[in-house]
Amino acid sequence: MAFAIYADLEIDTELVWWSDGGVDFEVSINDVDRTVDVKTSRKEPYALPVKEWRVDSEYYILAHLEGTLEDTLEEVTVNLIGTATKEMVLDADRKKSNFDHYNYEVPVSSLNPIPDSESIVG
Repeated sequence: MAFAIYADLEIDTELVWWSDGGVDFEVSINDVDRTVDVKTSRKEPYALPVKEWRVDSEYYILAHLEGTLEDTLEEVTVNLIGTATKEMVLDADRKKSNFDHYNYEVPVSSLNPIPDSESIVG
């Protein structure tokens, strides 16, 4: 939702039982059509993680959710940290998660900056 607000995109309010298929948005960024998956972390992220069998988007955005579970929406801040292309994800190291699967992990220090909101068209 934070990326939709940032880029002035329509917010998809459809409830999905298990998965969105790895695609949160279909947009044009700097005149290039892309599918986008936003990955959000409640902890201070060290990397953008993508399940090895779920590299379904062309573009990934890492967001950090700051606040507690008890906070109201108005008390929560979402920071958009950086982006990675599908190629960057596939070139990243694979690491075993605590949930017994493998993730590609793009370090935060390797992420590209968030594009200017004016360059994103939904």
